[in-house]
Amino acid sequence: MKDCYSLEDIKNKISDNDSMDQDTKTILNSLLIHINDMSNEITDLQKRLSETLEYAELLEQDMDNIKEEMFGEEIFDTFDEEEEFTYVEVKCNNCGENIYVENDLMKEHLFCPNCENKLF
Repeated sequence: MKDCYSLEDIKNKISDNDSMDQDTKTILNSLLIHINDMSNEITDLQKRLSETLEYAELLEQDMDNIKEEMFGEEIFDTFDEEEEFTYVEVKCNNCGENIYVENDLMKEHLFCPNCENKLF
């Protein structure tokens, strides 16, 4: 006995089964049609997703090229991806929410993202 049948195999088994009444056969055949439609839609979505991901990758490469042309290569070489930022916890006087602010931004005029109250 097969572990997995194609939709066509199942349809043939249903039509060949004499112990099933016609209503049951009609319902099962209708379900098979919907399963087939969903399978086709999933296949189409997978293809479209693959094409979209390829397109996004090309766009990312184009953006990198534009950044390099606009700002020069050296600007990207100076950024250290391993650079660690230090954050300071600030409590909003208005809503009481704790907000984490990068240490370098403590001199700026910042506002609470929750209530828009001026922090300092």
